[in-house]
Amino acid sequence: MKKKTIEFFMMLTNRSIYLAHYTIRSYVKVYVKMKSEYDIQLTIYLNAINYSKYQSEIDEFEKYPFVKLIKSASRKDDFVFNGKHYVSKSNGFQYTLPMERMSEGQDIAYANFESDYFVTVDDDLEILKPDFIVEMIRIMEANPDLGVFSTDKTITHSKYDYYSSGNIVAMERNDTWFCMYKKKSKVTGCSMELVDKFVDNLGNEYTWSPKEIDNNWDAYFKIVNENEGIRYVWDGGALLQERIRSKFKHKVIALTDVDMKYSNQFIHYAAFGKNVSVNTPLKVAIYRILFIGSFNGLLFLPYSLNKYVRKICRKINKILFKNAYSERLIPTVYTSLD
Repeated sequence: MKKKTIEFFMMLTNRSIYLAHYTIRSYVKVYVKMKSEYDIQLTIYLNAINYSKYQSEIDEFEKYPFVKLIKSASRKDDFVFNGKHYVSKSNGFQYTLPMERMSEGQDIAYANFESDYFVTVDDDLEILKPDFIVEMIRIMEANPDLGVFSTDKTITHSKYDYYSSGNIVAMERNDTWFCMYKKKSKVTGCSMELVDKFVDNLGNEYTWSPKEIDNNWDAYFKIVNENEGIRYVWDGGALLQERIRSKFKHKVIALTDVDMKYSNQFIHYAAFGKNVSVNTPLKVAIYRILFIGSFNGLLFLPYSLNKYVRKICRKINKILFKNAYSERLIPTVYTSLD
């Protein structure tokens, strides 16, 4: 009997390269656990990687039998900084960093995937135990009308957006740091790009793509403010998921809807790629241990003791790596990619 196929797709950047020692290696657990029933592939899209600095790390990743590496066409030198944005020499579009957007690589991968399951995974998500993936696949196969299944979900909510210094309505999405798509639910012609729509005080709607906003950032927000606009934002993947729901009437759920017992089987380092100070293998190793301890503690300890371990780890982490948390609020265009 022919095995079903699962493709995990990861966009890897310079900032996460040392953490990737742990995140990519964690897929060995998935490979060993599931290889008898499924063909497993982890496709890693190397997004404007500095090969002169990180070639030894890349060579190590390539040794895993389930890993496929794809090099992006973009390099840091392909972008010119104009004081506000990085402008691509090839297409003239503006970017917040001298590399492709996450959605650009994901769009190509999603449009071309032929596996039974396609899973977007972040380069800062580490698998501690693969049982949650086995359970997600089991549930997907048992429910033909389940098209999208993620570990976490963000419901529609209002929040303050630091990048634009204004309030937005963030629309519901299944978070893409671990999000599984079924081949039979695949839709064409829909991007994973962020979509930004605002409604003015007269009820008129204006929809902007990331490329339009990046190239007209000041003009866009001038229009929003002048019209007292309410911004509705579909983050990466959200509009695609909405289309899957509407076209196929397929369900879009999260593991948190099913059972919280799996929540300690993975760890998401949460916007790790925005930091610039956790930038050596030793710092990453210490940060990782403390981060896992902050959320999971020591799994062999009883809850009565473990709550103190988590509390201590959180305090030490905030002291040693306080800059890593503040750096997440700094617009990435003003920080070094490496």
